[in-house]
Amino acid sequence: MQNRGLVLIVEDDRVTRIHLRTHLESIGFTCIEATDGAEGLDMARRDNPDIIILDVTMPILNGYQVCKALRQDPRCRAIPILMLTVHAEKEDEIFGQEVGADCYITKPFELDQLEKAIGRLIKKNQALPGDKT
Repeated sequence: MQNRGLVLIVEDDRVTRIHLRTHLESIGFTCIEATDGAEGLDMARRDNPDIIILDVTMPILNGYQVCKALRQDPRCRAIPILMLTVHAEKEDEIFGQEVGADCYITKPFELDQLEKAIGRLIKKNQALPGDKT
């Protein structure tokens, strides 16, 4: 199976991380994982993933803080960020978009919804001129 890209999963819940990784790897993605926001930020800067799946509620740095920091970093600002969170209020989604999230999906989620969003974001990013570094 062809590698579809590198996904950074930034999620403090172990069960959710395993669920995401298992599904994404089964459809051809390579996954790396971070268990808190600070680790996720470091991994994004070091590994330059094709997409980041980012929880909001996490230790050390929350997802909004990570997203904002990534958007301010020239090395990472173009990496698509998909926020995956239990924060389901419209205000939460708006704030996520304001700090730079490209997509906002609430938990519980359907794997096919997530898969379509990831594919759309990666395809859109690949169509942009220049590279993400």
